[in-house]
Amino acid sequence: MQEDLKADSWPRRFSVSGSAWAQTMSHLLPRGVLSESAPSNAYCERMMSLVWEADDVGDALANTLARDGKKARDDLDTAIERGIESVSEPSDELRAFLARIDHVPDWIDLERVQSGLRLMKRIDPVTFWGAAKGIGFYLAAVLPNTARALSMHASLDNAERRLVETAKYFADMLQEKSLSRDSKGFKATAKVRVLHSHVRHYIGRGEWDEGLYGKPICLFDIYLASLTATYLIALLAEKEGYRFQQQEKDDLAVLAAYHAYLMGVPEAYLWRDASGADQAVYAYFRYSRTDADLVSRDQVIDSILNAPLPIFGNAVDQASEQICLAITERLLGQSICAGIGAKLKPKGYAKGLLTLARPIHRVEVYLRRLFRPIDRAYTSLYNIFWEQTVPTQLEKLTGQRDKLYARGTGKSAT
Repeated sequence: MQEDLKADSWPRRFSVSGSAWAQTMSHLLPRGVLSESAPSNAYCERMMSLVWEADDVGDALANTLARDGKKARDDLDTAIERGIESVSEPSDELRAFLARIDHVPDWIDLERVQSGLRLMKRIDPVTFWGAAKGIGFYLAAVLPNTARALSMHASLDNAERRLVETAKYFADMLQEKSLSRDSKGFKATAKVRVLHSHVRHYIGRGEWDEGLYGKPICLFDIYLASLTATYLIALLAEKEGYRFQQQEKDDLAVLAAYHAYLMGVPEAYLWRDASGADQAVYAYFRYSRTDADLVSRDQVIDSILNAPLPIFGNAVDQASEQICLAITERLLGQSICAGIGAKLKPKGYAKGLLTLARPIHRVEVYLRRLFRPIDRAYTSLYNIFWEQTVPTQLEKLTGQRDKLYARGTGKSAT
């Protein structure tokens, strides 16, 4: 039985009755999580308690970087690239951070993590980016902690760069053997975690209302970010005709859990299969309000709408952006888009092309499962896109290939 919250126990970003996101949860979780498998109120409140928690290990390191300057930042880069043993006289904070990210919980099977990453790469790039932009940007914009953090930080000054950095991060995440210790994805995740601590340090000194938002960039929002970057993209792709078997969904959930762990979420709060991931998503949206900070929400929405991702810098970008908008609108649903103030307005030709997407994807899934040579051909095609095309085009766009996270480690948060 669902119960009301005690209003004085939680930040005002939560609704006492928790009814605002019922339609959203039903849309995102199509497998009945709102009925008999819905988690208890005790579970929801336990997960929601992370709204008061920040990344203590990452924050201590960020403070050290701000205090000690260049040597500390060089030591961090060396430790992430080559391990703590490569650093001469590392700080205690750096030792603690590396010990945390280098540790793999006993129940995390890295083969299943790799399986989850391979499954992510089965989604065609346009559907992938449409789902990622919809769930990771537009939907995140209505979440008050995230929206307020973005509006207070420099991220909105150049939303196009933020989109480019996100594309770069996904490209690193989808490299071969990503999230293994020596991979670009693992190193990028570690640097993004430090970046979050830098931003937390920065905005925590400003006008931040914990009574409304909880802790800046709290672990409650971090765990949802890990789910949206992995598991929820796959759930949305299923609406476009893709199909994942139960074991595959469980592997995607383990991938999301390991990512959340690397980003600072304590092991005790993590899920171990798809059912647990569904419950974590439910716990996030059960009491979340849609109207807690409309000013910050609209700032974020407007900046993203006006900043298409410029991968190729030509008409291909414009066409792909329109198709992505159409996918985002269809995946989130018009009611959610209206509720978060996202007036996407994709052009008619994009909507027309999208009518073909579901049957094409269903045929693709069928052929890939039936014929191994076809599966290998699709795998090679998507690998070329994520491992060669996107990094090369982003390098042309930014002049950098592997340094897009330098803001998180290369300068102090002061």
